[in-house]
Amino acid sequence: MKELPHTLTAKKEMLVRLKEDFLQKNQRYEQVKSKVKELREQLAEAEQKRAELEARMEFLQTQREFEAQDKEIRMAAEKEQQIRRDLQREESRMEEIKQELERERLLIEEQEKEISKEEEAIQSSLQEKMKVLEELKREEEKIGPLLDPDMVFKFSRIIQSKEGVGIVPVIKDVCQGCFMLLPREFVNRIRRGEEIIFCPHCSRILFFQEVPEEVPQVEEEEEESFGELSDLVDEDELFEDDLIDDEDSIDFLGEEEEEGETIAPSTLLKHKEAPEEEIEEDLDEEDLDHPLEEEDIDIEDEVDELEEEEEEEEIDEDIDEYDED
Repeated sequence: MKELPHTLTAKKEMLVRLKEDFLQKNQRYEQVKSKVKELREQLAEAEQKRAELEARMEFLQTQREFEAQDKEIRMAAEKEQQIRRDLQREESRMEEIKQELERERLLIEEQEKEISKEEEAIQSSLQEKMKVLEELKREEEKIGPLLDPDMVFKFSRIIQSKEGVGIVPVIKDVCQGCFMLLPREFVNRIRRGEEIIFCPHCSRILFFQEVPEEVPQVEEEEEESFGELSDLVDEDELFEDDLIDDEDSIDFLGEEEEEGETIAPSTLLKHKEAPEEEIEEDLDEEDLDHPLEEEDIDIEDEVDELEEEEEEEEIDEDIDEYDED
């Protein structure tokens, strides 16, 4: 009930400030308005004086009188122009203040309407709360004689000192009235509910309130994320890639067997994983890594030379025998 008029009070204070500003601007408007009136009168006098001086020009006879009269006319005209400029400035200022006053007047009217509506709503709400309060008082009168007088007195003192909040829950071992942590044994006594227990810090009556524990959903989210990643890869594409790699390795082995060359198992693995350019480089390196083949070629050449020498010796012996015969 005490909290209901707070917003209404703030709006009323704002309305008072708006009215004060409106009054101050209205005073300025009246001052400017009176000055505009005064300037208009001065302008009319200046125009009349200039017209009279111009009318006298017809009756002048000497040059000196004519020059003096012309000077007075110029001075009257300058004064008239100055008054006209001042009048225009004050009129524009008066118009601005008038527009501001109109805006503030509309704002004040809207604020007054809102305040009247809120007052009506507060009055209706207040009447309903008064009815509920009367019903609670009647129930209190019925139950009061059955309660311990000391407990009722203590509870009424707590309500008065704690702004009407005398009973609060205990959530996760914390009093929700003063937000102080309570001992575990003390909380277990409150949980059992066998007696009326007061908070040792704020003196409010306590009751235990269960808080449902939130089930973590991290594992499910991780499984869903893994599932989404696996959906991005097609199993058929993976199977086709494996088949292509196997076919390339088989074709390479077939070509090497036709040429009569032996390939080490490590080389086979390299050719299966490496691209075609790296395969050619590996084969060139293997040819360089077998110097025994060059030695075998040199030995065969020496054997051929020895056989040729033996044949030449046999031919020479036959020729010598023939000469002797």
